Amino acid sequence: MLIRMAVPTDGPSGSDRILFGVICAFWLGMNQTVREIVKERTVMLREQFAGASSAGYLISKFGFFFLTGFFQAGLLATPMLWVRVTGTSLNLGPSDMFCPPMTFWLVLWAGLCVGASFGLLLSVLCLYVRTKGEIFAVLLVILMTLPQILFSPKVLDHLVEKTADYHSFILIDPSRRLAEILSYFTASRYLYLPLAAIQNQRGQYLDIFAFNSTILAAFSLSCLILAWLFLELFIQHQRSRTHW
Repeated sequence: MLIRMAVPTDGPSGSDRILFGVICAFWLGMNQTVREIVKERTVMLREQFAGASSAGYLISKFGFFFLTGFFQAGLLATPMLWVRVTGTSLNLGPSDMFCPPMTFWLVLWAGLCVGASFGLLLSVLCLYVRTKGEIFAVLLVILMTLPQILFSPKVLDHLVEKTADYHSFILIDPSRRLAEILSYFTASRYLYLPLAAIQNQRGQYLDIFAFNSTILAAFSLSCLILAWLFLELFIQHQRSRTHW
């Protein structure tokens, strides 16, 4: 609702709503999982020492947020799709956003899932912090959210100009080469560009969605695999200390 009130303009010029929406989805997914493992350090170790699978532990965590994320994405999308802002009044009714509501919903769901997988990785890494791991995890969420805004296509003007820029790796502005390179390491770019392509009527939607969704899926899977590896290392280290 705050996003909707802050960016009330409809049509192509209101596509900022999309950017803030996907960043909010990514942040929410990351924020609700980043403490999920580090806060259960004792319980998790007890289960692992009893023979539970670390892979199953992670999959169960991700599976829960994968399912609940679908409904959270709907709650997040509803105000931006069905609330009109006129002056100081809020009215119910479909907005003029060009992007189909279901597509917008699914992309927000993807943002929540990607954020959840990344948050689980951060949570596992914070197990290695001996004291105040939960506080460190929360600080990491802030640190990882800032680049999603600072290196977004909206902040870096003309980051995408041609339709091909929406589904390729290309550098446009030599004066901001570093910022453009860093933008390719942000989830917000790959969540935002498919929706922006529809909003700006760029065409080649199948190529754009396939390219960006593949990167998001690979990133999410990589986060889960790394989380499993670091969790296994942590458990083995704790076992060795216990035996010693």
